[in-house]
Amino acid sequence: MDNLTPFTLKLQKFFKTDIQYLAKGGFWLFFGQIITSISTFILLISFINSLPKEIYGSYKYILSVVGLLAVFSLPGIDTALVQSISRGYEGSIISGLKTKIKWSFIGSFITFGLAIYYHLQGNTLFSSCFFVTSIFIPFMDPFLIYGSFFSGKKLFKEGTKIEMIRSITSTILLITILYFTKNILIIILGYFIIHTFTRGIITLYIIKKHVFNKKEDDEILKYGKKLSLIRLLESFVFQIDKILIYYFLGTTELAIYSVAIAVPEQIKSFFKNTESLILPKISQKKFTELKKPFLIKIYKFSIITTTISVLYIVCAPFLFNLFFPQYTESIIFTQVAALSLITYPFFLTNTVYKSQKMSGYLAKYTITVHTIGLILLFIGISNYGLWGAIIGRLLYKVIASIIALLFFYRAEESIS
Repeated sequence: MDNLTPFTLKLQKFFKTDIQYLAKGGFWLFFGQIITSISTFILLISFINSLPKEIYGSYKYILSVVGLLAVFSLPGIDTALVQSISRGYEGSIISGLKTKIKWSFIGSFITFGLAIYYHLQGNTLFSSCFFVTSIFIPFMDPFLIYGSFFSGKKLFKEGTKIEMIRSITSTILLITILYFTKNILIIILGYFIIHTFTRGIITLYIIKKHVFNKKEDDEILKYGKKLSLIRLLESFVFQIDKILIYYFLGTTELAIYSVAIAVPEQIKSFFKNTESLILPKISQKKFTELKKPFLIKIYKFSIITTTISVLYIVCAPFLFNLFFPQYTESIIFTQVAALSLITYPFFLTNTVYKSQKMSGYLAKYTITVHTIGLILLFIGISNYGLWGAIIGRLLYKVIASIIALLFFYRAEESIS
């Protein structure tokens, strides 16, 4: 406490949080996120200025389908690994990686089936693109497992430096590809080669550099599979809006929608670092210790997200006229989409469930809110087009945040 400044003491008192821990780890996470966001934003500008709307829409559709099938890489294992590694079970990362690769082949087979389907439909472009992606799916997302190691060991500085290098390198290589070609097949091929190999190199690096103990968490794979099953419906909701827009409205409308939600989603990525910071910290505490203080922090965090949302809504017209002048029709959509930023803190209740392995609550919550989300998006897009997508998405977030609070108030540690 002696090292804290008066301002830091006030922050610590207001949020009732270990500010020194957040500052030490959070600085590197948020600094890295700034660099990554700048790289992503530059890449977005490059895509928008280089590709016609219909081609950019096709590109987003293909990535959305692949993103949906990524659930077979068992992303829940990544979350479970953070907890296990933070408790000293470092050997779990190898078994976790092998399991993720093995299960990812299911997504690969489905993607290969899509390639055959589009070939039979006479769409050779999509057929070729999905064939290419089927080769890389078993490895690209599983290689992201290195993030769990850095978070679990609280090596935020090292992890951030490595991720910044990877992000900048990937952005430069993709922009180079865009400079030489507008062929979507080559762009998709380049995207998957770059991300698979850069992630693979980092995973190999931590396996070679860091000495792991042989301790394995016997529950890690079982719990990771539970979390992944829970995330199946969640992943479906996160990608289905773009897939539905493609089928009901077309590639041009999908491009307009994708640009509208791009910046709000990028802002949310800053908030997601909060989970990386707090998960290893709260994994060693009991639920009864966390419940009441966590609710207070959520309400205070929502003041920050509300302020950011309002600022973005005000600045959006200037931002789009400056960087995305050909997408001015997206301005009103992005302003409405930005309102969902306000709800983000309430979803951090799921982080507590993950830390306590309360998979029963996670399952009940996920099934409830994402079923509602699917219904809202399907009705909205099929009947009201882009406005249906934007409003349906916002309503889904609002309803989900309310249910998150209700579930958390009623939660008991005994349910798992």
